[in-house]
Amino acid sequence: MDLKELEAALKIDKHDLDTELMSQADMFYRVAQEYAHITSVKDELYENIKQTDAKTNIMLRESFADRGTKATESQINAAVLDHQDHKEAFHDWITSKEEADKLGSLKEAFMQRSYMLKDLAQLYIAGYWSDKTVSAEDTTSKEAVYKKRKSRLAERRRDARHPPK
Repeated sequence: MDLKELEAALKIDKHDLDTELMSQADMFYRVAQEYAHITSVKDELYENIKQTDAKTNIMLRESFADRGTKATESQINAAVLDHQDHKEAFHDWITSKEEADKLGSLKEAFMQRSYMLKDLAQLYIAGYWSDKTVSAEDTTSKEAVYKKRKSRLAERRRDARHPPK
């Protein structure tokens, strides 16, 4: 799955919780694997920047020495940062860093998704989406019917004990 497919898989179908729950671990694993891979690529590219800068630094020092010119550390460092090899290596690294950051965010989102699935499952168990609910009105009307029946029974008992004359 690519990044767009994994992002789309974040959406939860609350009417298909069993499938969502079954696929969560697999999708999280895929995201975590992609994240680990891109992080290692990013680290490798960062190391490449340091190696490129070191080679460029040596090349520039030799160039200055061949011309008989002395350069300060600041001049060498500025020339290294301005060199095309450094710019290309940095571009590659920053692109991989952006990808790693996106996958890191996606990994966090899948962790949040697992918590949400747990909460939705608890709501399902509690009957949150059930058609049968007890409202305050139903409770009140049941209580009113109970009280009315109770008072009628009490009246009948009184009438039975004290018949009209």
